[in-house]
Amino acid sequence: MTDSAALVDVVEDDVGVQRAVRKLVERLGYRVRLHARAEDALAAMHLERPTVAIVDVSLAGPMDGVALTR
Repeated sequence: MTDSAALVDVVEDDVGVQRAVRKLVERLGYRVRLHARAEDALAAMHLERPTVAIVDVSLAGPMDGVALTR
């Protein structure tokens, strides 16, 4: 995997699901960034835009996954 590999953001508050998705996506050759909160993901996305985001739509907190995708 290189720094030029596509970036995938995983926005998921369940650590077990985060680990499973990360393992799968990295095995496919992508860089992975993990976020437990939508607000943290949004801030990171402003710094470096991911190629794709895998988002849990039912995140807890002030911003859920549906709001993040808007």
